[in-house]
Amino acid sequence: MKNHNKPKNIENSNGLYILLEAVYWTYNIAYLPIKVRVMSLDYKLKKAKVEQGWIDIDRLYQTEAECPQR
Repeated sequence: MKNHNKPKNIENSNGLYILLEAVYWTYNIAYLPIKVRVMSLDYKLKKAKVEQGWIDIDRLYQTEAECPQR
């Protein structure tokens, strides 16, 4: 029988482990920093479901200072 258990977190290209229900910083279309909460993870596509929709996990940052801004 195969083990279908998935890991509870995933690492992005910044070396940050993305956890479910955690809050991270990202940027919107105008490169303004915003906070988002991770609701689910797609391990195959490396995407996180946040309140605003799906986002690439490489766009998640731990602090506002790490987040790219205009």
